[in-house]
Amino acid sequence: MDWKLKSPDHYCLFFHCQTKLVDTFRELYGEVLDFQGNRAIVLSLSKPLPKVAIKHCIELALTYHQRKNLLLLGA
Repeated sequence: MDWKLKSPDHYCLFFHCQTKLVDTFRELYGEVLDFQGNRAIVLSLSKPLPKVAIKHCIELALTYHQRKNLLLLGA
């Protein structure tokens, strides 16, 4: 997770870019979350945290090696 001065209203939750994590998150939560390429979920400091979506994304990331061969990571 990181915040950058050049984007002061946003912070990012980063994932390994050589996985299919962010592509899966985009498929599941494309209407709820914003993304940066294939490496990050972009969150706004001024909006409420979408807790259910973020919790599920983190769960998928932490179990990626068990799920990486499943369609949509088994979601």
